[in-house]
Amino acid sequence: MTTAAITSKNQLTLPKEVRTQLGVGAGDTVVFESQADGSFKVRAQKSRDWRELVGCLNHLVKKGDKPMTVEDMRSTIGQHLAEDDRRISRGK
Repeated sequence: MTTAAITSKNQLTLPKEVRTQLGVGAGDTVVFESQADGSFKVRAQKSRDWRELVGCLNHLVKKGDKPMTVEDMRSTIGQHLAEDDRRISRGK
């Protein structure tokens, strides 16, 4: 059985044996899934390389559409935030 101690900063270092078996290293994410019996299942959450994401949003862009400028993006985000603020304010 492999064990690890929690530091005074509430941090946990996974032992090398566990990191190797999970196939994780610095910057990777580990998921702890609570089980019905009170135990936890530990698994690696595979991160994706940005190159895998290239083109994944192409279906949202119509042919002939002009690319958005940074200013357009900021304006669109601002509009959505304002809509959210109005929606949240009505809910109070």
